[in-house]
Amino acid sequence: MGASFKWSLHMRPLSPLVIATALTLLRQAAAQDTGDRVRLKLDPGASHALVGSLVGQTRDSLWVELPGRAAPLAVPRRIAARLEVSRGWDRETIRGAGVGAGLGAIAGAVWGGVTASQLQACRTSRLIAVCSMQWYERAARGGLIGAALGGAIGAALGYTVKTERWAVSVAPLGRGLELSVAF
Repeated sequence: MGASFKWSLHMRPLSPLVIATALTLLRQAAAQDTGDRVRLKLDPGASHALVGSLVGQTRDSLWVELPGRAAPLAVPRRIAARLEVSRGWDRETIRGAGVGAGLGAIAGAVWGGVTASQLQACRTSRLIAVCSMQWYERAARGGLIGAALGGAIGAALGYTVKTERWAVSVAPLGRGLELSVAF
């Protein structure tokens, strides 16, 4: 009574979610090279960080050149909680446009409603249906005009704001256990 088993290997394609997650993790982890702009946080909960250029590193220390300091500072890896590498600067144009459009839409709708309330149709009770229709129309038109103007102004103001993008480094910082085996 022999039972026969048929083994087959099914390969499943990688899901887009797995691929996206792997690419995101690879993109977030950044190696640091000499000359890179780095940010070192020395305490896990601290808001203050050292920001400067990496001028060298040893197994135990990172050498960072800080603005306004003549000589590079040696930071022991064991006290560094987090090392980040600058990945350039971004402008806040899109965010500014969004905030400006939102605020402009609100202000424009209010302005449109106030001007509609001053119409002749809104001064008599028997034309209340006409007044309501004109009020909504003017409020909507004012909201659209306000969103367009606010978005343009917000984009212009957002363009003037620059923020630096930081990526976490893959460099070991000397935390945890270290195991060394020699043969």
